[in-house]
Amino acid sequence: MLDELAPLSEISGVTLQDVLLVLEARLRDYRSYSEEHRYGSVYAGAVESACGMTFDVVFIPGLVEGSFPRRPAEDPLLLDEMRRNISPRLRCTDEFAEHKFLRAAVAAAGRRIVASYARMDLLTGRARVPSLYFFELASAASGGTLDVRTLEDDARSRVDTQAG
Repeated sequence: MLDELAPLSEISGVTLQDVLLVLEARLRDYRSYSEEHRYGSVYAGAVESACGMTFDVVFIPGLVEGSFPRRPAEDPLLLDEMRRNISPRLRCTDEFAEHKFLRAAVAAAGRRIVASYARMDLLTGRARVPSLYFFELASAASGGTLDVRTLEDDARSRVDTQAG
């Protein structure tokens, strides 16, 4: 990581705040590998950091419309077209990023996948709608025969959710 940042060493007047801004994402996602045996442990992390790993059970919470997948949005100050003109290395909005994350999570599951969605928005008290990805997973789990109404009724009957 320091080798990647070496060209920046010529810049003067850098504050600790500037350094933290540059290193924040890398430090936040830093993983240390211990000598301990990882089996029998729980790994909690972002899907992209679990790519290439295998787990007995993978939990995918929050498959709610508007949260997963998120609504695609460009950076309002630097639009995707402008980013591409500046440098192809600048990341643009990827409308299929969540689909890729879901595929990676499913691929990491060795035996079982547990997916969930919140039926109620606790801030507003309104009912939430499952994401299309939730229905896609449920359809695959049921062998392609899925009745959406039956699935929603089943979810409602199993849990008594109340706001507050």
